[in-house]
Amino acid sequence: MAKKTRKNSDRLAALEICHSELDLLVIDLQKDGAKTVRSRTFTWRNEAPSLHTDAGLAELTAAFKVLATEEKLSGVPLYVALNGDFCVTRVVAGTADKVRRDLRPLEERANLYLSLGAGEKVLAAHIRQVDVRHQHGWLAVTNQRTLDALLAAADAAGLTLEVLEPSLVSLCRAVGHFEGDSESPVLIVAVDERGVELGVSFQGRLLLDYRPGGRQARDQIADIIKNHLERLQRYCDRHFGYAGGKISQVYMCGEPEAVQDVQAELKDVERLEVAVLAPEETCPDWNLAEVEEGTKVMPALGASLSIGLPASDRTGPNLLDRTRAGLREPLIRGMLATTWPIAAVLLLAIGISVAAWYERMHFEQLESRMHSMESDKRQYELLRVQFKATDEKLRHMRKLKDGLIQHPPHELATAVARCLPEGVWLDKLLVGNQGRVTLSGSSYSDQGPFEVVKWLRQTPYLSQVALDGTEPVSTRSGDFTRFNITGQLAERADYDGGEENND
Repeated sequence: MAKKTRKNSDRLAALEICHSELDLLVIDLQKDGAKTVRSRTFTWRNEAPSLHTDAGLAELTAAFKVLATEEKLSGVPLYVALNGDFCVTRVVAGTADKVRRDLRPLEERANLYLSLGAGEKVLAAHIRQVDVRHQHGWLAVTNQRTLDALLAAADAAGLTLEVLEPSLVSLCRAVGHFEGDSESPVLIVAVDERGVELGVSFQGRLLLDYRPGGRQARDQIADIIKNHLERLQRYCDRHFGYAGGKISQVYMCGEPEAVQDVQAELKDVERLEVAVLAPEETCPDWNLAEVEEGTKVMPALGASLSIGLPASDRTGPNLLDRTRAGLREPLIRGMLATTWPIAAVLLLAIGISVAAWYERMHFEQLESRMHSMESDKRQYELLRVQFKATDEKLRHMRKLKDGLIQHPPHELATAVARCLPEGVWLDKLLVGNQGRVTLSGSSYSDQGPFEVVKWLRQTPYLSQVALDGTEPVSTRSGDFTRFNITGQLAERADYDGGEENND
């Protein structure tokens, strides 16, 4: 019996979700520690106007299923970077108290990000200690419907989402990996199908998601950098004093042709050196022979660099954290450990705050359960409508059945013919929708109609047979009697296969 061979590699995957494309990296971890990488770009949106529609969810689900099947990603941990079309990132820094104070109003204003779509927003915060006195805090915001669609599509395709973070956070991690921003802040420019994202990075950490008036067109980015460079420098000096040095470096990534166009525009900007991000420079020890358009997949590469990082070493928020916790908690919970004062009077105030927080958490648990019941309610309504439609069809089928003739016409005609004595003939045989039978004929004798009624009453095909009327008629050829007989078709089940006749 042949021995089973052990697999020599494990598989991981990283993905950037853009407006209408998916940029995928599949990473095979060899037994000797080597990493073999291949890339793939896949168009997921074709006709859907938005991810928040049923058509958008269907198209994303179909794309996920194709990738899961063709790339064998079922059960493989997936690290996802979310394009700026779907999320916004805000950054604060300072002492623990300042970070707490600055994050709170950002959280309260989350629902004002209308560019992410109408409806409830999902928040994710992450705080990292920079030094003994300073902390760095990130707040990522996305639409609840965006997150629900991603989770539903991934679940339908059998994908396992590990991390969901903003693309700019992933790009900063990639730049920090090769120490491109170790000495001073740098500009990050990501060019995609719809425009340009602009950020500031220092030591692998995002300092600013810069959106003056929303996402920028490609032909505007050079002017924006020229006009806003000093403002960006002052902002970094004021809010991130530990990030010393002047902004003199720009790193770009995205669509290769568009990157070249924007790079050419930026050559005229004084004091700036422009470079294009490439996987070969970021991860020179990886096998990247199967990676195409490397600068385009840099966000996915940056997301993959978070693989294996403990939560304390992360450089940005994970939008899946609260979903895994099962409730939407206020940001203050993650910062309570740094807010305990020593004074007894403040301990009392904190006790009151904790009690209020507990009540709020309980309320949010109930709210979360209520939301979880929405799918059951929708399923119930669907089944109820289907049952009603089925019941209506059954009613119509029964109505049609009741109107059907129980016996084939030729059997009925044969049975009636056998009941006609000599000297009697039929002119008309009618069968109505409800099984009502009318016979019209003539007889040379007055007793002929009564003989017909007698024999018809003995046939199993008819019931309630009655002579409806007679009329004597005289002609040159002789005298005869016209008659009308009525009856009702008998149920098929009453027929036992035998009959009497007047043969």
